[in-house]
Amino acid sequence: MSTIEKSAAVPKRFKFAKGIAWLFLMLSLYILFYTYWRSEVANSGSFRLNYIFFYLIGFSGSLFWVVVLRLQDEIRLNLVLVSTSLVVGVYLMEVCLSFVLPLPSAAHFAAKKAGIFYDSRTKIEFVMDLKKEGVDAVPYSMYSPHFTLDGGKLFSPLGWISKKTTVVENETGKYMVIMSDRYGFNNPDSVWDTEKVDWVLIGDSFTYGVAVQSGEDIGSQIRSMTNDSVINLGCAGTGPLFQLVGLKEYAEAKAPKRVIWIYWEGNDLSELANEPKLGVLMKYLQTGYSQGLIDRQEEIDAILTEGLSGLYKTASFVAEPQEEVEGQSMLSRFFHRLKVEAVENSKGLRIRKEEPWMILRLSHLRTQIGFHPSELIFNNKNQVSVTPLFAEILTKAKERVTAQGGKLYFVYLPRAERYIRYFTNHDTFSQRGEVLSIVKSLGIPVIDIHQEVFDKHPDPLELFPLRMRAHFNAKGYRLTSEAIVKEIKRMEGTH
Repeated sequence: MSTIEKSAAVPKRFKFAKGIAWLFLMLSLYILFYTYWRSEVANSGSFRLNYIFFYLIGFSGSLFWVVVLRLQDEIRLNLVLVSTSLVVGVYLMEVCLSFVLPLPSAAHFAAKKAGIFYDSRTKIEFVMDLKKEGVDAVPYSMYSPHFTLDGGKLFSPLGWISKKTTVVENETGKYMVIMSDRYGFNNPDSVWDTEKVDWVLIGDSFTYGVAVQSGEDIGSQIRSMTNDSVINLGCAGTGPLFQLVGLKEYAEAKAPKRVIWIYWEGNDLSELANEPKLGVLMKYLQTGYSQGLIDRQEEIDAILTEGLSGLYKTASFVAEPQEEVEGQSMLSRFFHRLKVEAVENSKGLRIRKEEPWMILRLSHLRTQIGFHPSELIFNNKNQVSVTPLFAEILTKAKERVTAQGGKLYFVYLPRAERYIRYFTNHDTFSQRGEVLSIVKSLGIPVIDIHQEVFDKHPDPLELFPLRMRAHFNAKGYRLTSEAIVKEIKRMEGTH
């Protein structure tokens, strides 16, 4: 019998089974090589341990289907039928879950696993519930605010809406709620009545105190430990240029004895890479430039309040808002991002832009059965180079603080990824060594919180909410505050 005749004699079901077996082999090889790419190329080996399970799936799957292709036709057919049925059944369950249940956030999952109550309401829903109770609440933005005013002039405030019950974030299972001060920062309003303050803190969301309750942020804890006057100018979503804005617009008015520049290795450099695009921020490198923010809070409140008003209607949204909204000059990209965030988190919107990929990766099913790889929780960020602008900003900051008789200190905060890597070179991770070397070369005293707190702690992840990549928890902020006070007292020769 010829080869053609033999091929024709093979039943179609066996040909089909062989074709499916080859398909499964190709998929297994794809998983194996894609895992290698994600682990070794995209993440530079930073999370190698987290990918072991996927390596096992790809390798064992490839080996299994190579063996299956060498088995007798009948056995191969049965194995293909069983495998195909399992795969189809699993994906049917995943699709059903994607419609029935919204995918819980990583924090929600971690809280559930730890047996901790987690408030599953969106930030907007939480704010609206407070309003129903008679509380004049507003949501806080994790984006740095900037607007184009009527007339085309770019305006970049730093603080948020003043004297409002402000709902920040939920990283612990419970929303952070504070009362903002007269300029929209996280302080008791009375701190601004002091003519000359002892401490001014400058930084991003870690300085603001995101994740913990009122009184648990760094500024509040330093205030409690020292009985000194402390002003917290932390603003979420900002980098070094925006923080220079805080120094000029608010700190200089109080001629502080100490300015604590709090740097977070997670995104300060990436923020700095984008901030020069806002030309108004670059002007702060010029001596004397100011937007007069401390005298424009009524204007800032009006702009932010108008922009936020549209967010309260998002529960009825059934589609993503358009990229631009005509006729609303103050609804900038900043408000658009907030609106998209609110819509995508709305309970009424099940299918998000990323939902097909979530379904392909069985995200809903894995979450429900408790298999939630740490790679989904701890995301690595690409390294960003340290540019000369970083040193220039700190040089300007030091000159301005010194000119008022104060002292500038640099505090280095670590991110959680540093402590969950398979192996970590703490000097090169996030350019820590390079950043600290630059700061020291400028004659600015450094307080390295990685070295003073986290590296000494037996379980560093205990200092993060739900042991996740996030801001610090109350204990993490407390130990950080204690280290700052201790080191500054040592440097200043006080007790």
